[in-house]
Amino acid sequence: MSHIDRTVTVSPAAADTVARVTGCPGELHLLGNSVDTARFAHPARPDRNRRCPVICFVGRHEVRKGLTTLLLATQLLHTEVEVRIIGDGPERARLQWNYQHLDSPKWLG
Repeated sequence: MSHIDRTVTVSPAAADTVARVTGCPGELHLLGNSVDTARFAHPARPDRNRRCPVICFVGRHEVRKGLTTLLLATQLLHTEVEVRIIGDGPERARLQWNYQHLDSPKWLG
């Protein structure tokens, strides 16, 4: 591992995994995932026609992100919710197939 100048991970848990798996004795730097909130800031505009709460998932469609858990949980709610899913990943096709019977989610890519 002497040819690596710097090891960067996105979370303390990821740093622990890298250290354990590689035995990397060097310093691990944390550079968390981030969102430029100013880019998405806009005045709140209430949707007066909205009949139900909206749950929005943004992320990679893979097992460890918990999208299956979210979709299962929404079926247990005693109220209608709209689920919007943004992202892509190896689980997308399977999830779309398994939950095609639901009115929600909306797969937005």
